[in-house]
Amino acid sequence: MNRNPQEEMEEIKEEAAANYVNVPACTVDKVAAHPDQRFRFFTQTFLAIAVCWLILLVIMGLRIYYLTAVKQELEMERKNLTGQIQNMETNWTKPNISQACQKGWRVFESSCYLFYDADPPDQKTWEEAREDCREQSSDLVVVDDEDEWVMRKLWEFI
Repeated sequence: MNRNPQEEMEEIKEEAAANYVNVPACTVDKVAAHPDQRFRFFTQTFLAIAVCWLILLVIMGLRIYYLTAVKQELEMERKNLTGQIQNMETNWTKPNISQACQKGWRVFESSCYLFYDADPPDQKTWEEAREDCREQSSDLVVVDDEDEWVMRKLWEFI
């Protein structure tokens, strides 16, 4: 058997390739874990999961408690404000402004006016007149309405 070394090499390669394809890539023998190890793994993972669930439940419980407390507080505040508004609505009647004005003051629309026309020696500066008005819980009038100006002129003659 005289073979060419080249042919032998090719035959070896073919044989190796055929064997390589048919050989399993990796074999692992399945070994059952010892029962004590399985129990230990189960208890460790179960304990961690139970602690996580417990923490989650506590957080949810606190959140629900807090939101309920805030809701109750807001409802109480709403009831109080609603009661105050209802009291204001029932107690508020449009006052008779002529009775609300001080003696000597005159009514125009919903305001009270006092006309003070002093003779030149008794006249006050603008600042003095404003201070005098403020002492009476009022202020100097700024006439920016034509009706108000006409009313003021008419009262000067009355």
